[in-house]
Amino acid sequence: MKRISLILILSLLVSLALPAGSFAASSAQEAINTLRALQIMTGDERGDLHLDRQLTRAQLAKMLCASSFLKDRADESGLGYSVFSDVYPAHWAGQYIKLCAEQGWLSGYSDGSFRPNAPVKLEEACSACLKLMGYTASDLNGGYPSAQLNKAASLGLTDQIRGGAGTCLSRQDAAFLFSSLLGADTPQGAAYGQSLGLAVSGGKVDMIQAVGKDLKGPYVASEGERLSFIPEKIYLNGKEDAGAALSDNDVYYYNEGLASLWIYTEKTSGKIDQISPVLSPSMLVVAGRS
Repeated sequence: MKRISLILILSLLVSLALPAGSFAASSAQEAINTLRALQIMTGDERGDLHLDRQLTRAQLAKMLCASSFLKDRADESGLGYSVFSDVYPAHWAGQYIKLCAEQGWLSGYSDGSFRPNAPVKLEEACSACLKLMGYTASDLNGGYPSAQLNKAASLGLTDQIRGGAGTCLSRQDAAFLFSSLLGADTPQGAAYGQSLGLAVSGGKVDMIQAVGKDLKGPYVASEGERLSFIPEKIYLNGKEDAGAALSDNDVYYYNEGLASLWIYTEKTSGKIDQISPVLSPSMLVVAGRS
């Protein structure tokens, strides 16, 4: 591998079909960047997050587990059997659903079902997030769902979400909710993200600190270059792409502990002052183009 001395990686935007330059576009991209980097929200095999689709209860369970200090347990929890009548043993979210039920973040219905494909209502998601943060009934005023929605609003969890009780959340809404969750205060007064070992300032997670601790790069790939590990997550120009592979002269970063690889293919000359492979655009600041 060759260490980069004079390289400019052309910044590539991940389109969210939102108006360019608007506050909505900026805040939406920031939320997505954060959740992608922390693997709280992941896309399909092409990296598509399907932000316009409704969030399901199974997807909510996965996001809750990925946002918890028990996230490593989720891979082992619930495999081979189910505690709910409609969650079959091999269900993709079975381990997340079981862990959420054990922790009391989510519950099933009186008929013994979980309804994993049912859409998630705002009050349901807020209630689960509050429980995840450590809030109990004694911290709330009033009954369900007004008490949960009022508390969530006071913590800033719903600042960027339109609608009230009974509103079904889109996956974009979920991104806003969980991004806000990381910077919101717990009952102890500290930002929730800090309990996960993240650096949080002004309600925002320091993504360089979160993912960059064991990050290696940037490097320029030589012809036929191979890594010493098999990446489980590959990002091509800021977007997840399981089929991407290193080619000659690609710029890349990797984090072996996370089994993740970031590849950038469009380059020109210049000097890198600051760059992050986990954000889109890639936070590139160029000084002195050559």
